[in-house]
Amino acid sequence: MSTEKGGSKIPTKISTNNRPQKRQREGSNKSENGNLEADVQNLLETHALLSEKLNSMMTKDDMSDMIGKITESVLHQIRKGITIEFQKIEDKLEDKLEKIASQNNVLIKENEQLKKQVSDLNFKLYDCNEGVKESLRISNYNEQYSRKTNLKFLNIKCGENMCLADKIIEIIKDVSNNEFKLNKSDIIAIHPLQSKYANKPKPIILKVKNTEIKENIMKYRKSFFNSDIPVYHDVTKKNMDLIKHLKTQSYIASAWYYNCHVYAKTDGRHKVKIDLFDDFESKIKHAPSD
Repeated sequence: MSTEKGGSKIPTKISTNNRPQKRQREGSNKSENGNLEADVQNLLETHALLSEKLNSMMTKDDMSDMIGKITESVLHQIRKGITIEFQKIEDKLEDKLEKIASQNNVLIKENEQLKKQVSDLNFKLYDCNEGVKESLRISNYNEQYSRKTNLKFLNIKCGENMCLADKIIEIIKDVSNNEFKLNKSDIIAIHPLQSKYANKPKPIILKVKNTEIKENIMKYRKSFFNSDIPVYHDVTKKNMDLIKHLKTQSYIASAWYYNCHVYAKTDGRHKVKIDLFDDFESKIKHAPSD
């Protein structure tokens, strides 16, 4: 198509938009529709698969429930195992306890037998102890009785060739101012004792015929002390120890020897005879008052 301009024809461009569209082929449309259907089918299958997987996935509650069941199962197994172990231990302990109980019964019987033996031995020991005490009492008394008429003099100086009997007779005569005369016939024995001190005279033991002579000499006891020649009863060591011990007790006012026995008293009470092994505290405290 052309236009005229200035008397000449000018060709013009025809718009392609106004051209009639070519008709698509029918086979091509069918192919596109098939692909679309396949895509949709794939989407549906994927959706179904996802839905199935989503349905198979656990929720929080399902997870908690599963954990709870697993925990309970584990705890059950642990408790079961512990129970079995405790039962084994308990069985072992029961066996040991049975053995211990059996051994204990044997020990109880042996202990009872030993108690009886100890009781018998204690009785025999007590009997023996009392027998020993009684023997010592009798021995001490017999020893003291054998000294009943003895006197002990201190500080008497004697030469080697001096007659002790003559010396004692002379001393007694001087101390008593001739009021009492001791005869040689009144003397049963006279001898010196071993002295603890080398620089002091040995003690002299005088044994007279009877207690009357002894008491007559003891009447001048104070004069003997004033003359620096002390005179004492010849007391056994056990009785001397007893007197010394009694004098150390605060509740005892005095203790002394007289006529083969030891006596003691507290203030305001009668004198009480005390023997070896006596419970002298009880004996003195229960003595009647003066």
